[in-house]
Amino acid sequence: MPDDAAAAAAAAAAAGVVGSGSFPLAAGGGVPMAKAGSRRSRTSVVGGQSGPVRETTAESLVKSMRGLTATPTEMRNVNKEASMEFSLKSWLTLFSITGSVIPGILIPTMLLACWATIWTVVYTQTTWRSWATPPTLISVISFVLSLMLVFRTNTAYDRYWEGRRTWSAIKTHGRNLARAIWIGVVPKTGKTEIEKRGALNLVLAFAVATKHYLRDEPGVKYNDLAHLVMHVPSFHGLADAQDKHGGHGGEAGKRIPVEVLLHLMDYVRKARREDLIDITMQVSMMTSLNGLTDCLTALERIRNTPIPLAYSIHLKQIMLIFLLALPFEVVSQIWWATIPIVLISSFTLFGVEAIAAEIENPFGYDINDLRLEGFCTELREELHQLSESDPRREMGLWGDPVGGVAKKSL
Repeated sequence: MPDDAAAAAAAAAAAGVVGSGSFPLAAGGGVPMAKAGSRRSRTSVVGGQSGPVRETTAESLVKSMRGLTATPTEMRNVNKEASMEFSLKSWLTLFSITGSVIPGILIPTMLLACWATIWTVVYTQTTWRSWATPPTLISVISFVLSLMLVFRTNTAYDRYWEGRRTWSAIKTHGRNLARAIWIGVVPKTGKTEIEKRGALNLVLAFAVATKHYLRDEPGVKYNDLAHLVMHVPSFHGLADAQDKHGGHGGEAGKRIPVEVLLHLMDYVRKARREDLIDITMQVSMMTSLNGLTDCLTALERIRNTPIPLAYSIHLKQIMLIFLLALPFEVVSQIWWATIPIVLISSFTLFGVEAIAAEIENPFGYDINDLRLEGFCTELREELHQLSESDPRREMGLWGDPVGGVAKKSL
C-alpha cells in the first residue's frame, strides 16, 4: 500500500504538482518523494504472479517531465522577447529625472547658456567683435580637461565597484560561516542549541551593523539590528547607554561590527573547547571571520579616503574656464549655434563630474548608491531558510540519480 500511494503521488506530480516549485511529498506519510522513489522496486500482479516494475517512481517522473522541456528555438524566442523588452525599458529611462544628475547641474548649465547668449547677441547685433578669438585656448584646455575627467570618473567607479565586490565577499563569508555553524556545530544540550541559533543571528548582525557603520549611524537601536544582538548581554548595556545619553552609546557604539566579530570569535573558541566542533571546522570558521574583518577594513578604506579636495577643486576650475572661454572662440565661426553648443558642452561636462561625485561614496541612501538594504535582506532570507532546515543531511535516504552528470539510462 505505501508503494501504491507513492506511485499515485508521482502521477499527481507529473500532472502538474512539480510546476509549483517545491518537491512533492508522498501521499499519506509525508515522506519526500526522493525516499518514496528510491531503489526499492514496486510489485504488480500480472496473471496471479508478482514481478518487479522496471521503472522507479523518480525515473517515471523524469520521463513525464521531458515533454515539458522547451526546445532551443522556443528558448531563443523567449530570450529575444525579453531582450527587446529590456531594451525598450532602458530607453524609456532617457526621460527620467529620478536617479539622474540633472537637478544638480541644471542651474550652472543654464547660467552658462545665458552667458553664451549674451556674447552671441553682442557679436551678431553690434559691431564690437574684436573680443572674438581663434579657437586656440579650447584646443589646449580640452585635452587636459578630458584627461582629468577620465581619471576622475575611473577613480570614482573603481571605488563604487570595489564597494560592490567587497559586499559580495561579505555575503560569501557570511554564507560559509553560517553553513559551518549550522551543519558543523553539534549541540549537546538545549543551551548549546540556543547559542548556535544566536551565533547565526550574529552573522546577519555583522552585515546589518556594517551597513549602519558605513552610514555614520552608531549604536544598535535600529529596527533591523536590535533584535539580532539583544541576546548578548554587552549589547544590552550599549543600548542603555544610548538611551541615557541620547547618542551612540560611547566609543563602543561606533564599532558595532567589530564587537559582533569578537562575540563570534568567542563562540567559535567556546564551541571548540566544549568539543562541539572539530579542529577542521574551527579553522574554516576562523577563516570566514578573518575574511569578514578584511571586508570591514576595505569598506572603511573606501569611506574614509575620498578623492583629494585639491583635485576636485582644480577640475571644477578648469571646467569653468573652458566653458566661459568657449563662446569667445567659436562665435565667429558658428554664430547663433554658439548657444546650443555651450549648453550641450556644459551639460556634458558638469554631468560627468556630478556622476563621479555621486558614486565615489556608494554607501548612502541615494538611488545610485549600492543597495545595502537589499544585500542584507538577501542574506537574512538565506539564513532564515538555513535555520529552518534539518542540519542532518542523511545520504542514506538518497535514491538513484536519473539526470545530470550521473545520468542513468532509462
